[in-house]
Amino acid sequence: MIMRKRALEQSRFFVDQQLGDPQITVADLQERLARGDTFTDKLLYFGANLLGTAQYWHQRRRELRALVEFMVNEKHGLPSFFMTGSCAEFYFPPLRRLLEEYILQTKGKEANLAEDSNACFKAVQENTHVVVSYFDLRTHAYHEKVLKPVFGVSDYWYRYEFAKSRGQIHWHQLSWREDRQPHKLLHEAREDGCEEEEYAARLSQWADQTFAMTKNGTREKTSGHHLRERLSPYQMI
Repeated sequence: MIMRKRALEQSRFFVDQQLGDPQITVADLQERLARGDTFTDKLLYFGANLLGTAQYWHQRRRELRALVEFMVNEKHGLPSFFMTGSCAEFYFPPLRRLLEEYILQTKGKEANLAEDSNACFKAVQENTHVVVSYFDLRTHAYHEKVLKPVFGVSDYWYRYEFAKSRGQIHWHQLSWREDRQPHKLLHEAREDGCEEEEYAARLSQWADQTFAMTKNGTREKTSGHHLRERLSPYQMI
């Protein structure tokens, strides 16, 4: 209902016209509608400020492209990391405690979500607004307390999404490392004429020394003779 109301209040209709065509007024459109003339294929509907619409994400894509071009022009280069943050809604102890307190205050019932998996699942499904708010706060804290001091991230852009299978929130992000060390390693490997495996080895060694993280990639055959790679909990560009 909120989205429908905003769509009626904030969006606009436009008529697609070619150069040289006579200007179509509102009165002309009303007269053509009264005659039963169908011209809906020429009507365009814009709502870039409505969350989740195609126009909204088109506007966000333009902002991201502008950010990337700005960073390149300012000699900061392309993003250093691609990251994904998932919501472990059934395993976050603080979230379980928050849901227990919320259920107690709103329904007057005590819940032990740590020991009752069915109750935990029900609580998450019925209180997704609490889950989303908690994950948003956790994401902001992660950026301030981990990404900036640990990964050396100076700038970033991320977007929230909701999984089609279960509907819970997660995010994808492009991050710029201030010293551009990953780019320097890749540039040196290219100058040395290295193969792709050497590229990965140098990045893996750097990650191990810098973050105490390792990347062990193995391949296994799945049905249909396709190869699937098992990767570590991080991925770098």
